Amino acid sequence: MNEVEHRALLAQPALEPPDAVEPNFASPPNMNALADGILVAALTVTSLAVLARIHFWVFVLKQPRGRLEAVLVISGFASYIGFAYCLLRIVRLEIGWWVHQGDVTVGAAIGFSYWVYIAGLLYNSGIAPVKVAIVMEWLRIFLPRSRNAFFWLCHISLWLNVAYYIAAIVVESIRCAPRELIWDPTVKGTCLDRKALEAISSINVVSDIAMLVAPLFAIWRLKLSTAKKVGVALLFTVGLFGTVSAIFRLFATQAYLKSQDSTYFVSPVRFWELSEMTSVFIVYGLPAVPTAFAGASTGFSHCYSRWIQGFDPNASNMGPWREGRSGPSIRYRNLDRSSLPVSTLDTATTRCISIIDPDPPRLPESISVVKTVEIRRDKIRTDALGDTDKDIEEDVLLRQHPWFS
Repeated sequence: MNEVEHRALLAQPALEPPDAVEPNFASPPNMNALADGILVAALTVTSLAVLARIHFWVFVLKQPRGRLEAVLVISGFASYIGFAYCLLRIVRLEIGWWVHQGDVTVGAAIGFSYWVYIAGLLYNSGIAPVKVAIVMEWLRIFLPRSRNAFFWLCHISLWLNVAYYIAAIVVESIRCAPRELIWDPTVKGTCLDRKALEAISSINVVSDIAMLVAPLFAIWRLKLSTAKKVGVALLFTVGLFGTVSAIFRLFATQAYLKSQDSTYFVSPVRFWELSEMTSVFIVYGLPAVPTAFAGASTGFSHCYSRWIQGFDPNASNMGPWREGRSGPSIRYRNLDRSSLPVSTLDTATTRCISIIDPDPPRLPESISVVKTVEIRRDKIRTDALGDTDKDIEEDVLLRQHPWFS
């Protein structure tokens, strides 16, 4: 095939349209607006879940535990971003989503199929490490001392996911020879039977069901009331959305493999994959959301107070003695060390006594209030039996003595 014939082939419809139907190559009907909305919502929710987990790792956990889980989740999130980029690129630079193949040229279908293929690889490489991290965290939290049903369910789910996604990545990568035939129908070669791909997709549903059921065994063995057990179980059943997404993805995959309208029927497959990946990140990040919001609230209150102080022109950083508020009348002033000199500091006993010079230099008339603070530290004795005995001479340990002029 020479270059002229090849160009003519690329300009042909990718699928023969029905009778009396004119192909619309210029502006084919699509659902790009729906795709954009789903993408924005999924990216927002997933990013918040991952940020909540990062906050937990950095500011709450502060221990080596969970480092492997953190690496797995971060790598999975990187693949998730790549997956979302592929979906967005198809909206912006390719033919779009839910476009019938009869309204697409062969050349446009090749570019579309290539990015759909890349998205499939990123789906498998993105969801696998997060599922493994979830199961590892369950084993670390519940710490089963014996090999009970929960232990075996977790390990079966863990190794089933590892085996499935490794097989899925390999099959997706080499299902056609040469590999270009996966997205370019003009290349001559052979491909695997589509039933093998359908069988692999069904294993994914089994692994999701196992991950949904596994924590329920451990929760029901906790020494809690029935109402609390149900509440904790509902928290873990957020993964039900991921299981439902996997089931719908299986049905969409079957419809896609049996149809010749590939550009249209592959669209729900990829977006159910996006839904499943998003739900997995939510399952892993949701327990850290309350801690993240509590930390954010505390940080916001601190920043807000510092911001308010920034508007006080008389505010200073000289310690607890601060100058007065803004206004024409300044009633308080900073007291430096020369104003109230210390004449004696007794450190021979357990008491720290500060004796002010009985005849200190007279303070300026503008100072209307002078306040001193006396702090007494008691001596603590321990007898032979280990009991403590405090010499407390007065009930008040901190006395403040104001004098008003």
